[in-house]
Amino acid sequence: MDRRGYLTGVCATITTAVAGCGGSDGSGGGTPTGSGFQGPTEEDNELVGLQYRDYTDSEVETIKAEAQGVEYDSLARNAEDREGDYIKFIAIVAQNLETDNYRAFLLSFDNAGTQLTYGSWTGDRFLEGDVVSVWAEVLGTETYVQGTGEQKTVPALSIADIELAENGTATSTA
Repeated sequence: MDRRGYLTGVCATITTAVAGCGGSDGSGGGTPTGSGFQGPTEEDNELVGLQYRDYTDSEVETIKAEAQGVEYDSLARNAEDREGDYIKFIAIVAQNLETDNYRAFLLSFDNAGTQLTYGSWTGDRFLEGDVVSVWAEVLGTETYVQGTGEQKTVPALSIADIELAENGTATSTA
């Protein structure tokens, strides 16, 4: 598989949805920056591209059992240090970004949509405005370009499981 070509295609798809993927040069295009989604490639041992992770049932069970509740400020300040940690929280789907292979979400810890995380997911569709319980692995950060042209860096997650929240209100822990 041509990984670089695949990543360029994924970035182009998400560019349409969020007006750009952040390039490492700040250009907003080309190669996604920063997150730990799938690991280095042979072409570039530092590039970790924007991809999904399809967890096995056993991995989902482990993540749900070991996940710790998290506050947004702690996650946002320490995303790189928390890489590989399993977390759980309740959030609002702020934006639904779909590709051919997976879904990605901007999830908001608050009703104002200012405390955002980026998460990739291979399961069911959720709609913008849905309040969801999330169990995920922290991957670091993801940088993208907003429709206003400003760069935004948010915590990046690989979602192991996500379901509609029972209580219907967003809070910081699931």
